[in-house]
Amino acid sequence: MKRLPLLFLTLACLAAFAWRVHHLDAQSMWSDEGLSLYRARQDVPTILANRITIDDIDTHDTNPPLYFLLLHAWRALAGESVFALRYFGVALGLLAVPLLYELGRRAFNRRTGLLAAGLLAISPFHIWQLQELRNYPLLLTLNILSVYALLRALTVSRNRGKWLALWAGASLLGIYTHYFAFFVFAFGLLALLLWAGQRRWSPPAWVWIGGALLGAALLPVIAVALGRLRAGQQSGFVYVPPQDILSHAASVYSVGFAPTVVQPLWRVAPVLLLVVLGAAGLLIARRRAATLFILAYLFVPLGLLLLLSLITPLYNGQRHLFMGLPPYLLLAAAGVDSLARRWRWAAVALALFVLGSQISWTHTQFTAANLVKDDVRGVADYLNRVAGPDDVVVLHDAILKLTFDYYYHGAAAALALPRYAQMSVADGEAAMQTAGAAARRVWFLAEPLPRDGFPPFALTDWVNAHWAFVTSCRFPAIWLGLNLAAYLPQPAAIVPATATTTDVPVAAWVNGLQLVRQQAESAGRAGDVWWSRLDWRGLAPEGAPLTLSLRLMDDAGNTWAQVDRPLPRELPTQPDEVVRREFGLPLPEGLPPGHYQVWLRLVAQPDNTPVYTDAGPVDVLLQPDFVVTASAFRQSQTCLPAFTARAADMGGGISLLGYRLPQGQYRPGHEFPLQLFWQASRVPRQDYQLRIQLLAADGRIVGETLTTPSRPEFPPTQWQPGQVVQGQANMLIPAAAPDGLNLVRIALVDPQTGRQLSVRPQGALWGQTGLPLDEVQVVAWPYVAEMPPISTPARVDFGAPPQIALHGYDLERTAAQPGDTVNLTLYWRSLADLAQSYVVLVHLSSAEEVIVGQGDGPPDRGVRPTTSWREGEVIVDTHSLTVAADTAPGTYRLWVGLYDRETGERMPAFSATHPASDNRIWLTDLQITEAAP
Repeated sequence: MKRLPLLFLTLACLAAFAWRVHHLDAQSMWSDEGLSLYRARQDVPTILANRITIDDIDTHDTNPPLYFLLLHAWRALAGESVFALRYFGVALGLLAVPLLYELGRRAFNRRTGLLAAGLLAISPFHIWQLQELRNYPLLLTLNILSVYALLRALTVSRNRGKWLALWAGASLLGIYTHYFAFFVFAFGLLALLLWAGQRRWSPPAWVWIGGALLGAALLPVIAVALGRLRAGQQSGFVYVPPQDILSHAASVYSVGFAPTVVQPLWRVAPVLLLVVLGAAGLLIARRRAATLFILAYLFVPLGLLLLLSLITPLYNGQRHLFMGLPPYLLLAAAGVDSLARRWRWAAVALALFVLGSQISWTHTQFTAANLVKDDVRGVADYLNRVAGPDDVVVLHDAILKLTFDYYYHGAAAALALPRYAQMSVADGEAAMQTAGAAARRVWFLAEPLPRDGFPPFALTDWVNAHWAFVTSCRFPAIWLGLNLAAYLPQPAAIVPATATTTDVPVAAWVNGLQLVRQQAESAGRAGDVWWSRLDWRGLAPEGAPLTLSLRLMDDAGNTWAQVDRPLPRELPTQPDEVVRREFGLPLPEGLPPGHYQVWLRLVAQPDNTPVYTDAGPVDVLLQPDFVVTASAFRQSQTCLPAFTARAADMGGGISLLGYRLPQGQYRPGHEFPLQLFWQASRVPRQDYQLRIQLLAADGRIVGETLTTPSRPEFPPTQWQPGQVVQGQANMLIPAAAPDGLNLVRIALVDPQTGRQLSVRPQGALWGQTGLPLDEVQVVAWPYVAEMPPISTPARVDFGAPPQIALHGYDLERTAAQPGDTVNLTLYWRSLADLAQSYVVLVHLSSAEEVIVGQGDGPPDRGVRPTTSWREGEVIVDTHSLTVAADTAPGTYRLWVGLYDRETGERMPAFSATHPASDNRIWLTDLQITEAAP
């Protein structure tokens, strides 16, 4: 080999090694990997028997034993760290790179072999599979070795027996690694038979002897494979149409594994074009035999998979297509070589595009939140921290416990229910009841669902009917799903009155209920559950059931976490009875550290009517200064609220995971809430600001706001690598926002330069200006420019220069009694489009400036805030003013003004006919008479 090709191949192997060991142990082992470790831990006879024992039930694995025997030996040498275990697959799989070079060189030419080796080195699909503790890397290497040996056997005139023996040996080892090697072996037999028929080759005796020995060696696995085929559909396997499987193959070979299964056409099409050009170019170049050989290597195994899947589903994910990757990349490499012979620059451009696409998607695989394998480690780590010795952990799927036990070392007992192969729902419910009887809390990993045929939702329905639900957390998962729920089997208990403070209740409600004591921590950690024990006294109210609402709020009034749970109607039942009930408030993983308050509210159902306290307010402050600390996890999305995934690199080391934007119709002048979920890849260098824009259908920016990505107390420079951070923002819909759908777009802005950072959505090759999220439905206000009849005209201008004009008012009456309510209607005209929200001041005061009545509020009772007013528009605004019950008879002045909702600062007021005082205008007098006896 010349030095330059050798150097290229060496660099390709080194790059392949670096990519495959990068973050090798970053992701959790998922269920199938746990099965690999389980089998590797067994003794040799058990591994050879393919036996897996779960809950004392013996089952048989559908995977042959060779890989697990090798892993058994490797584990004894290297240990059981995730890195060491997966490294074994990397070492075996890397051999495929030089082997593919040799196959391409022998089949076509050296350039094609080098290009194919380079494509395999950067293949995201190959990287993905080599970073799993499964048998597919060894299978692929053995497949390439067998095909290479067969090609040599068919093309050499000497030592054919040596190459046939290598082909048979590699095929045999492949079949003892995974039954799908039968498909590649069948391709080899077909190629050998066609070659022998064409050459009229008469096999010597040693070939027949070798074939007989090979058949004898295959008999055990053939029997098991046929049994698997006759057994019918396995759990988790479903019929997939052949055209869909082929589409999945083209997608994963061209780009890589994707949670959407099929990659975008703009990524797939260029590589698929190279494959077609490669096959066509080789045929034109009269490399017919080698081309048909590689095409058969690609399509015969896939065709057998499709054919047998018509009998019983054998395809269960893109990993089952791994065997077709080498010939696909060989043809793509041949396409680059063929194109370069005629149009060099076109070949270079297309090759660079493919190179960029592959590298880009490899980066996505390592960083994308929606490409996190089933995070069993995250579940176990979470339970290690939150589950106490009085709790119990229940796994719904007994098979998952093999992986879960590798990571879990918590204080709570862990068991799987139902037991494996236990089909009786009654027995499962009884076991669940027994588990909960002695536990303070039950942590139920409801998903994955049982994979042994047990009714999937029977136990979930039972616990929801019998226990008090606390919270549910979804962990990242691509395949099986991971949903952890917390329950209180005995949420309420009667305690002695002496065990609680009853002299001064924490709060009392008008329905007779009293909260006499609260026991809870004054601090919590993001990602945990804040537990509170509340002691209640008083007869349970008759009628509507009650719901207790706990909310975590900041000083600005934003709600960051909320839980609503029903109160039992039968408790308490005696006037002096004290009932203790435990509640849990989940603190989201992305909750920014800082100071919050915890508020409590009782709500009557089904109308969601708040129950007032004796003191008047509906909300009770339980924790005035609740301190939240950052999550102990990194790279975790534990217990995040449900959100719409929209993964993108926002620049500055900050990525967006997704957002929450409530659907519905919004009016100009109102705000819509936007929640964003961020993740830092490193510590950001700047306290970047968040720009939110509202775009009309024609692309015009009709609204914009600049705010902080999260709480101002937790700017980006305090974020840690891997930390998930939740942010909240309220976007004002300007008065000029057009009717219809308006697009919400976000970006980060450098606070020093004002430069907007470039955004790169997941899977994109280059950045763009801003990230579009979703559309909001804006319903414009009818525009009224004509002033209606006014009983008392008056002209008052507000603002300098004037922005709002008062044209007059209607006063319901000019005399009232103490306690009466008088309606005042004001007639405004906007002199400009207003971006500030103002509150209307309506005061009734004495000559000594004592206020005896007040009707302040936003215009039209909040329906038409000033931020919705357009230039020239007329607004009819009614306020209700209640006269204080102790007001003495006399003449009182009625004042009107406008002040800023945030600062309280009044707008300057000017009138030629009405006296002004302290930026307010005296409209008229109101006579207060004595109350009727």
